[in-house]
Amino acid sequence: TFCRHLRPENMRWGYLDNLQIGEKKTVMQSMAEYLLINLDEFNSISAKVQQGFLKNTLQLTTVNVKRPYARRREDLPRMASFIATSNMTDVLSDPSGSRRFFVVNLTEPINTDYRPDYQQLYAQAVEAVRQNEQRWFDARQTELVMEHNRQFEMRDSAEMVFHDCFELT
Repeated sequence: TFCRHLRPENMRWGYLDNLQIGEKKTVMQSMAEYLLINLDEFNSISAKVQQGFLKNTLQLTTVNVKRPYARRREDLPRMASFIATSNMTDVLSDPSGSRRFFVVNLTEPINTDYRPDYQQLYAQAVEAVRQNEQRWFDARQTELVMEHNRQFEMRDSAEMVFHDCFELT
């Protein structure tokens, strides 16, 4: 519900929550057609897919696709941002790729009755772009994101057994 309400009513068409991440062609086309793609139950995406295909896909600025009935492939601008949900806390499998994620651990239900003032929000975003405000993380901020995300990394079985048997003080 929360993810569906992140866009105004007239942009609800741009939400997708049933993407099959294993179907690479569909993923690429969806990135050019949708605004927000929800990777529901992110923990079900294998470590191999996270470290390979997904890691690369998240950083693309354009996608190369062949539209239905088209004769040639073409580069299209990537429109989609990704959001993911999980009931697990150990969801990230690639420490070097964790900078691509900003993990938030919810501690209480989200109030889905609240609706943002979309016009004001978008006006502020447009003004920030016009003022050439930084829209990316610098090296220090990236380091902080990766440090924060360490608590959400998958552990190998030996490490899990160790933490089950011993408590760090």
